[in-house]
Amino acid sequence: MLLEFLRWGEKDLDEIILAGDIFDLVKDKMTYIRRDNPRLVKKVRELMDKGKLTYIYGNHDEDMKYLWGLKQRYIIPETDVVVLHGHQFDWVIKPPIRRLGEAAVRFAAIIEDLCWKSFSWNMSTLAYVVGARKLPDPTKECDRDIYYNESQEIIRSISGVNRLVHGHTHRAHKGDGIVMNCGCSTWGFSDYLYIEGDYSELKKMKEGFP
Repeated sequence: MLLEFLRWGEKDLDEIILAGDIFDLVKDKMTYIRRDNPRLVKKVRELMDKGKLTYIYGNHDEDMKYLWGLKQRYIIPETDVVVLHGHQFDWVIKPPIRRLGEAAVRFAAIIEDLCWKSFSWNMSTLAYVVGARKLPDPTKECDRDIYYNESQEIIRSISGVNRLVHGHTHRAHKGDGIVMNCGCSTWGFSDYLYIEGDYSELKKMKEGFP
């Protein structure tokens, strides 16, 4: 779906912005990702080289700042919008807890390679069932306030910026139009945020865009 979206956006959008976690470099090396997703990697790189696409790194593809020179945040030209991934607001991503999480992901990858292909999925499902780890839900006030308050601090710190777009939680949410979540294109979701001037709208990826 993402590859089809990029092909459509190349023709019909002024600019495409990927807000991080496009490739999972915590679990796999870029060599394997390029081998398993050659057309997607090629298209992302091609659009970046053309100046058509801006790719911001997240917590799963942070190493792309070394591989492809990605930045942590991006201010959309001629707008008051800054875009970042959003993991900066998540307490689980902050050291030293983050290192434990990354070690767990790598351990799960080894188990999958050796004997249990669905190990990560089963463990993730179990964690959600028992409530051990829930992604922040922007529709709930307690979670929304964490992201909203920290987003406001970033907005105030950048001259000319009045709106912030982030991802990370996999839950698209426009809110008041000041702090917005662009959703994601995995886990069965297919959201994207369309911005034109002061106008913004959450949309769904679908065959034969838009």
